[in-house]
This record gives sequence, C-alpha cells and structure tokens, in this order.
Amino acid sequence: MSGFEASTSDELIRDKCIINDRLCNVLFDSGATHSFVSMDFVNCIGLPISSLPCDVIVSTPTAKLVVTSSMCLGFSIMIHGRNFCGDLICLPLSQLDIVLGMDWLPSNLVLLDCKEKALIFGDDTPGKFRLLNMGEAKNVDEAKAFMVLFSAKINKAMKAAHIPVVQDFLEVFPMDVTELSLEREIEFTINLILKASPVSITPYQMSPIELAEMKKQVEDLLKRQFVRPSVSPWGAPVLLVKKEGWSMGMCIDYRS
Repeated sequence: MSGFEASTSDELIRDKCIINDRLCNVLFDSGATHSFVSMDFVNCIGLPISSLPCDVIVSTPTAKLVVTSSMCLGFSIMIHGRNFCGDLICLPLSQLDIVLGMDWLPSNLVLLDCKEKALIFGDDTPGKFRLLNMGEAKNVDEAKAFMVLFSAKINKAMKAAHIPVVQDFLEVFPMDVTELSLEREIEFTINLILKASPVSITPYQMSPIELAEMKKQVEDLLKRQFVRPSVSPWGAPVLLVKKEGWSMGMCIDYRS
C-alpha cells in the first residue's frame, strides 16, 4: 500500500498529531515493528537528524527494501492533547508524514480499537482497586475487566436423610449394611465345565499396606457373616481400588 492509499483508506487507523507546532498525518500501524517519519516532513519542519552507526534495511509491504541510516531521536509528539516521546527512523514516505509502530504503541500504553478505528490511551499511574457488589457492577459500563471472588463454607457434612430423594427411599440408602440382601428371583451362579480343573493364575501384586487392608476387610466381612471360609480350589483374583477419601475398596475379578 502506497502512502497515498494509506492516507485515504478507511480501513486504517489514521489521525492528526502535532510536532514542533506543525500539524501532520500519522498512521498507527500494529504491523510495523518500528516508527518512521517522512524525509520530506523532516526537511520541511527542520527536525534534527542523527546518523545511525550502521545502515538499517527496512522491508515495506510492497516487498521493497529501503536502506536508511538517519533517525530522529527523542522527538516530542502531541496527540489529542497528550504529549509523547519516541524515536523515528527516516524513510522516503509519500503522502504520509509519520508511522507509529509497535516500538511506540506498547511503551506509551496505547491500544488500537480496530472495530471503531480509534485509540485507547492507558494510564500509567498506579490505580486503586475497589470491590463492587453485584448491584454496583451492573451499573458500571466503562470497566475493562471484572474480578469475581466467591467461597462456599459447609459447616456440617450433608447427611443422606437431608436429600429429598433419599428421604423417600431410606431403606435403599442405609448408612451401614447389617445383613445380606434378600433372596432374588434369579440366583446368581457360575456354571462349571464338567471335569474342568482350576486354572493357575498369578495373584495381583499388593504392597504390605494393601495386604493389611485386605485382611482387615476380609475379617470384617467374616464377622458380619457376609462371607464364610471355603476350601474350594476355585477362586478369583482380588485387588484393591482407591476410592474417594483415600479409602480402598476390595474388588473381585470374576473375569478369570
């Protein structure tokens, strides 16, 4: 895009600024890594030029490379009554006086509103945060961000009897199982193949802590008469699975 196209395009963010009491056209370009000034504008208003220790090669959107070694250091620019400073690299721009790029925008806390084609000036003074309730937050239109803090405190553990559905079926959700379930219409059985012998299966490896926990649970089941000792050669591997609250539940792998 040429300087003339940039100065007339409605898709770019352009404005007027004042340098040395001279009104000039400025383009705010977030795609430019540096800020630039037209050589014609520099010569017109007599800005002091400094020589760089080496040549700078600038790649333009038209895929052309421009070599320059001139720069305006510490210039003062006024935009909408605000004074800013920066450095400008001198380029042979046409129909465009100044391009302010990414070296100038972040350092001066300037944001680009691409939808509204407008500038948003930040405030570098430390601000104070004030907590708002929900009623006050609804009336704030210009805030850029909100922070919501909330906490939940449970004084007592919820009991099963406090849940409405559980209250209707308390017998289904007992706090503890004291006896075996009633006989069902269909009894669960595992049919064995005639004259089949048990398959040798290596038991699951357990740590000493898991072995102690399994022994504790088996003794509890024996005490409640939920299980009984057996000398049958048939058996199934047993493993412990971690449950919520760091407890362990004993599971029997009947797939074997």
